[in-house]
Order: sequence, then C-alpha cells, then structure tokens
Amino acid sequence: MEDTSRQAGHEVRDVDTRAVTRSGVILALVIVGTFVASWFDFDWLRKEEIRESPLPSPLARTAGERLPPEPRLQTAPVADLNQLRAAENVELNTYAWADQKDGMVRIPVSLAIDLVSGRGLPHWTVAKPRGGSK
Repeated sequence: MEDTSRQAGHEVRDVDTRAVTRSGVILALVIVGTFVASWFDFDWLRKEEIRESPLPSPLARTAGERLPPEPRLQTAPVADLNQLRAAENVELNTYAWADQKDGMVRIPVSLAIDLVSGRGLPHWTVAKPRGGSK
C-alpha cells in the first residue's frame, strides 16, 4: 500500500479538512447572524424607548440654562487645579496687606524663610490656663 500523505503534501488520514472548513464557515455565519440580530434588537429597543419616553417639560428648557445648586461637579479638574495653583503661587510669592488696619503685611515665603533663619523665631510667652488646677 502506498502512502498518499506524501503525494498530498499533508496528512490525509487523521483530519477531515472539509469538516473543519465547514465548521469554521458555520461558526462565522452564526457570529455574523448574532451580530445582525443584536443590531436589529438594539435598534428596535431604541425606537421603543423614544416612543415610550415622555416629552420634556417646557420648563426644563429654561432650567437647562441655569447652573445647578452647589456643590457642582468639576467639568475641567485639570484647569481648576492649575487655576488654584496659580492663585496659591501668587499668594505665596507676593507682597500684600494681610490686615491693613492692624498694619500686618504678607511677604513672600522665600523672604520669610530668610528672615527667620537670620533672626530666629520670636520668643512667645505661654499664657497660664484660666481657672484652678485640677
């Protein structure tokens, strides 16, 4: 008996290539059919939702123009953080009145550090607690 495997270029006794190909085609058709059925189902559900949803109130159109009450969600957190850091940077690195009536000023942090390192911290007196000791 002659070996037909060598003539065909592959093993012909163990694998039925027609059955494997047929199974692959059937699987592909089932997948495509499922996709098409799902698409029609979702389209039908969307139309059904639109049909059953009530029309929005005319008042809702005017309410959409107003801002909702606080607290509101951040719509641009990165921009908000950059704005906060810029404001903090201005406050930490500029001169300004803290309390003009009492003559208190705000100085840049770098200058405050230099002043404290050169002069040292002021001596604070500790107030005695009010009332009797327990």
